[in-house]
Amino acid sequence: MTNTRNINQRGFTLVEVLVSLFIFSIISIGATTALSQSLKTKEQLDIAMDELSELNIARTIIRNDMSALTLRVSRDELGDIRPYSLFSDNSILLSFTRRGLENPSGLEKRGDLERVNYVFEEGSLIRISYEHENPSQVPGTYSLVLLSDIKDIKIKGIKYENNSIVKVNNTDIRLNNFEIPMVKAISLEITDKNNDLTEHLFELNL
Repeated sequence: MTNTRNINQRGFTLVEVLVSLFIFSIISIGATTALSQSLKTKEQLDIAMDELSELNIARTIIRNDMSALTLRVSRDELGDIRPYSLFSDNSILLSFTRRGLENPSGLEKRGDLERVNYVFEEGSLIRISYEHENPSQVPGTYSLVLLSDIKDIKIKGIKYENNSIVKVNNTDIRLNNFEIPMVKAISLEITDKNNDLTEHLFELNL
């Protein structure tokens, strides 16, 4: 009777405890790794969704600008006459006049023309709109970052010659008082921080 009671009350041996702890550690490491990977994947997915949302918003704004273009001479901050549309130089990617400037209150007497510049600064594509179609008259501006974390961006014009599509560099998209606009669309070639290149086409309402 005494021997049987002692056997039934015997606890786990040290080896059994160590084996149990080892198995539990493996399970814990596996669960922690899976959870960490899941959180990392969710974070990467959130970043990708944010970047896609930013790109879609930027595309919508650019498409609206390009569809509202109007061929109109304006003056810069120094009073010099600027070309009709899509003027490009080293600092400004695009410069144009567009229609559709909103006047919500209706109290201010002004037209619906708006002068807009697109610039690429410190890895960001920035839209700068002026309070007046001639920036020399009213210097106030409003800046909006369309795209960020960009490594490079190039703008090319697209025109049709001999039933084929021809791309021209942004310095050749300059329009003046005597030229008939031949550029029918523009192409934005964007290189992101991961060196991935994407091309985005926008039709011009000219």
